[in-house]
Amino acid sequence: MFQFRNPFRRSKTEETQWEPWVLRPERKIEWPSWIGSPTAWLALVISTTTAFFSVVYHSDELSLIPALTTISDSIGANVVNLRLPRTVTLVNSGSRPIGVLGVRVIISQPERAGEVVSCTRGKIDYAETSFDQVVVKSLEITVRDLAIRRMSSDEWYSVNPTEANRHNVIFPNLVVCLSVEIVAPDVRYRKVVEIYRHEVSEKDSDIELAVDVEDRAKGHVLIKRNTFWTSVGEDQMLAVLENLQFKYWEMHVHAPKP
Repeated sequence: MFQFRNPFRRSKTEETQWEPWVLRPERKIEWPSWIGSPTAWLALVISTTTAFFSVVYHSDELSLIPALTTISDSIGANVVNLRLPRTVTLVNSGSRPIGVLGVRVIISQPERAGEVVSCTRGKIDYAETSFDQVVVKSLEITVRDLAIRRMSSDEWYSVNPTEANRHNVIFPNLVVCLSVEIVAPDVRYRKVVEIYRHEVSEKDSDIELAVDVEDRAKGHVLIKRNTFWTSVGEDQMLAVLENLQFKYWEMHVHAPKP
C-alpha cells in the first residue's frame, strides 16, 4: 500500500537531510569584538572629560572694557577738563560667577617736569564715583553705569593741574586708571588698570597716546586663573599701595572742613 511521505516531517530515526524547499531562518550577523572596544573607550573618555570639567576644573576670567576717555582742547581754561568713561562693560569668560563691588577713577599727574606717572605714581586724584554692585555670571556680558559726581553741565570733569601741567592745561601729561574691587570664590582683591595715557613730548610737542583704540577694544583683564594656574597674587602689592593712597586722599584732600 502506497504511503504519502510528508517532506516537512522529520523522522525520529533518520538523520536530518538537506531539503531545499524548507525555509531556513537567516543567520544573525555577529559583529567582531574589535568594534565594541573603541566605542567603549570613546564613551569612557567623553564621560571622564565631562566629569573633569564639571567637578575638578574651574576657571575665573573677567575683563573690563571702559568707554573712551578724552581731554578738552578749550583754550583759555585754567583747569584740566576730562571726559571720563560713563559706562564699563564686564565680560566673564570663566566657568564661575564673579562679583564686582566697586569701581574708582584715578587721575595721576606729574608733580615735577619730566616725571613719568603711573596709576600709583605722581599726584593722585580720585574722581567721586558711584557704582552699583553686580554679579557677572559665567559666559555673560553686562554693561554698567559709572556715575561720576562734580561734573559740569556738558559732562566734563575738571581737575586742578599740578605745577608741571600748569602752563599746559590743553595738552597735559596725565594718566587715567580704574581701580576695580573684585570678589571671586575664595579671593577678594583690587585690580588697578590704566585706561588712558596722555603724554606730550618735550622736544617736538607732539601728542603721544600710549593707549590706542585697538588696545581699548581688547579690554583689560581683571582676573585670570584656573585650577592649576593663577595670576591674582601679582596685584596684591599694587592694591596695597592704591588703598594707602586713597586713605591719604580721604583724610587730607577730601576731608570735610570743620
